[in-house]
Amino acid sequence: MFEKQMVIPSSIAGRHLNDAMNGSAKTVLLSGVSIGNLQDFVSAIHKHAKLAIAHIDILGGFKADNTGIELLKNLYKLDGVLTSNVQALVHAKQLGMITVFRLPLLDSLSLSKAKGTLKNTKDYNAVQILPAICAIAEFHRVRRFIIDKPLIASGLIETKEQVKMALSVGYHSVATSHVELW
Repeated sequence: MFEKQMVIPSSIAGRHLNDAMNGSAKTVLLSGVSIGNLQDFVSAIHKHAKLAIAHIDILGGFKADNTGIELLKNLYKLDGVLTSNVQALVHAKQLGMITVFRLPLLDSLSLSKAKGTLKNTKDYNAVQILPAICAIAEFHRVRRFIIDKPLIASGLIETKEQVKMALSVGYHSVATSHVELW
């Protein structure tokens, strides 16, 4: 699912999707897409024997209720979801989908709130932490309460040095939309 020490391509609105599909990563993140183009993107990703995970908090035309999650799995053939919506994660996990909890680090309160949320559920396969500069600075604090799940640094990663720094502090992988880093 998420290879260790790997850069995961994040295609925004389908941009550079061919590059992502032809790269070495086994997973492609989709964000800024809609239910109108999701099926075509997922199908293309699957033709390249890769997993498709969509950021559903910003999936146009979509409602993250149980019916919506079931449609993503059964009709759109999506492999996984990326979201900060715990209820959506729980249902997606029950359906056998890959689940990634999205954790934006805005301040110490967001870190504390996430700690409480994640302590009460195990319905996620990995945690995406962003922006990367905060993810790097807070790695050890986050790792204290997310012990056994892969952590993915993301958000505003634009250089090879940032990728190396995130991986060197202990992140499992890095997700970025900068095609030069794939």
